Amino acid sequence: MDKKVEILEKKNLVDGFFKIEEAVIRHEKFDGSMSKPMNRLVVERGDAVAALVYNTDTEMYYLIEQFRLAPHLRGQGWLKEIVAGMIDKGESPIEAMERELKEEIGYAPSRLEPIASVFASPGGSTEKLHLFYAETNNSLKVAPGIYHLDEDEDIKLLEVKRDDLLRLVEADGTVDSKTLLTLYWLQFRH
Repeated sequence: MDKKVEILEKKNLVDGFFKIEEAVIRHEKFDGSMSKPMNRLVVERGDAVAALVYNTDTEMYYLIEQFRLAPHLRGQGWLKEIVAGMIDKGESPIEAMERELKEEIGYAPSRLEPIASVFASPGGSTEKLHLFYAETNNSLKVAPGIYHLDEDEDIKLLEVKRDDLLRLVEADGTVDSKTLLTLYWLQFRH
């Protein structure tokens, strides 16, 4: 059973791609008393989807490589990741994942298996990430030879053998959590 939470104040600090709210809260402690008022920041950016993709014809897994500013500011901007994207308003996680697969790697899925839904960074963000395992095949290619690139995306498709998956992403020294979670899921699944 959830404990009592009181939101004493709340105000918007940023209202753009990310929304940042500042709140003053109190919550029920484990001993039943209420905490003192605390200031907290919350980042709202919506929910996202991500999938580890396997081509059953080629027996290859698809990763993408792209630039990410936040990791760049910590010394590593080019990340090898699984296919991912934001859920648009009115979309289900499955619909969003199907769209992202077509946009980022040019394939429709033949199968989508939910792995888990996780909070990306529960200490400060409301974002829930829906993780999937996706299968496709050569007949489901929807974009001939070029992958969706808008003015904000520059994506390189990587085709990787299963034995090389962890080695490839760990070779850079840092791996994003969604990719690592799905790779460990794959490793323990079979």
